[in-house]
Amino acid sequence: MALDFMHSKELVHADVKSSNCMVNETGDWYLSDFGSSLKIGEKITSCTEMFSPEPIMFQMAKPRHDWMLLLVLLSVELDKGNLSGLIVTQGNIERIDKKLLLARCKTATNPEFAQLLLELQDMVWPNANTGGSV
Repeated sequence: MALDFMHSKELVHADVKSSNCMVNETGDWYLSDFGSSLKIGEKITSCTEMFSPEPIMFQMAKPRHDWMLLLVLLSVELDKGNLSGLIVTQGNIERIDKKLLLARCKTATNPEFAQLLLELQDMVWPNANTGGSV
């Protein structure tokens, strides 16, 4: 996977979203738009903050951020790209709400896809599916 490769090179994409993923006619996915990419540990100064359930601007870049953004991308696509049921306003920033995101992930009916979403959730928020703090 592209993110695994980037992370192995000590890089974080920092802007994983639907418009930065390309799919060809055979279903192969490709990651694009590396303009926000930076080395692990560098301060994130460019991203589409609305797609992050938690603030990542000015945080130190970690692979976890990419996995969180991939989880958001997949949950948004669960409802054919509909963001309206996931967005809340925090201060003066609109962003994906973590609880709404996790609830949407539970709507996946394909067992393999549901498992992938669970694995991503566990990577990003290890206690989210065990009754721990979300």
